[in-house]
Amino acid sequence: MKNKVYRFFRWLKIIIKYIVLLFPAIYKDAYLHIKRIIKKQSNPHILEITLPTTNPVILTMMANFITLTPGTITVDIKESTLFVLDIDSDSNPEHSKRAILNDYNKIFG
Repeated sequence: MKNKVYRFFRWLKIIIKYIVLLFPAIYKDAYLHIKRIIKKQSNPHILEITLPTTNPVILTMMANFITLTPGTITVDIKESTLFVLDIDSDSNPEHSKRAILNDYNKIFG
C-alpha cells in the first residue's frame, strides 16, 4: 500500500513539473517562432537525442513536450533515442540538444 501511495505522489510531482515547464515553453517558443517566420529565417536540422531512460511513458511525455513546443517536432523514437526536427535559425544543434536534456532533467531528474 505504501509503495502505491509513493508511486502516486512521485508521478503527481512529475506531472506538475511537466505542466509548469510546458506552458511557459510553449509561449516563449511561439513568440520566437513567429519572429523567425516574419524574418523568413530558418535553419532546420534533425537532432538525435538519447535520453537516459527506456520507459515508454517518459519517452512519450518528452516527445509530446517537444512536439507541443513551436519549432520542434518529434519525428521518431527508437529505444531511448528521440529524433527531433528543429527549425531554428539562431542556435547550433548542440545547444538545442542541451536545452532538451535540461528540460528532461528538470522534469524527471
